[in-house]
Amino acid sequence: MTWLRARVQFATLDEVLLARGTSTSTPRCVVTFDDGYRDALVATRLGVPVTVFAVAAHTGDASEPLWFDRYYDVLHRARRRDGVSLCELSLKGTARAPSIDEDLRWWVRGPLKEHLQTLHDTERTHALDALAKALDVDGCTTASELYLTRSELRELSLAGHVVGGHGETHTRLTQLDDHALSQELLASQALLDEVAPARMRLFCYPDGAHDARVDEAKRRAGFVAACTVETGAFVGTTNTFAIPRMLMRDVLPGDSRWPLELASLPSLFDTETPR
Repeated sequence: MTWLRARVQFATLDEVLLARGTSTSTPRCVVTFDDGYRDALVATRLGVPVTVFAVAAHTGDASEPLWFDRYYDVLHRARRRDGVSLCELSLKGTARAPSIDEDLRWWVRGPLKEHLQTLHDTERTHALDALAKALDVDGCTTASELYLTRSELRELSLAGHVVGGHGETHTRLTQLDDHALSQELLASQALLDEVAPARMRLFCYPDGAHDARVDEAKRRAGFVAACTVETGAFVGTTNTFAIPRMLMRDVLPGDSRWPLELASLPSLFDTETPR
């Protein structure tokens, strides 16, 4: 955030949409946070305006976290971190899964995560319970420790930040029938009615999943723009219902994790990198 502050004009997403078509000598930068995590407060304490996409049923007031947050918590707390068979993970095969510490990518993006994604809520809860037992996990992180509460989301909106919708349960919208899709969007609107009634209605697709049917349902629900998980910059020709973004990490240019797409914006490199 410090590096960017010297090079960009921070703005909320609604400000950028309203100013579309106007030119500026300094690139505008929108800082977004998906899922309503509490780490958005780190940016606000630095005076950076943020756009937060909150999940209606999983704010800090909820009884439990989103399923994938519980999954990541299980991996973090696992005391048995190696020697687990695929069979114990309800996967096909007799081989052993990679060590959590040596191949975390397999656990985060591999077949087990995809398998959990396909389960219904009750089945997934039982699977996560079984996984926690197999990995010898003690304790869990609560929703209030992970996410902003509705009261905090309302305070952010009143302070000039933006709160947008991210579905009711963070289910991929393309997997839902028309009725369930409508319910996800209506729940998002109800949350925004409560915490940000006077702001532009913005949305972010859970896992970036959307198609023509989802886009039309979103328009009918009253949303005027939406973000994806595709990588890219927002330009004059960008579809406002498919706004790309760039995943940022706590690194500076020269680090291998720095977004290569930022190299196409030479104006970002006009001033000295802060130390």
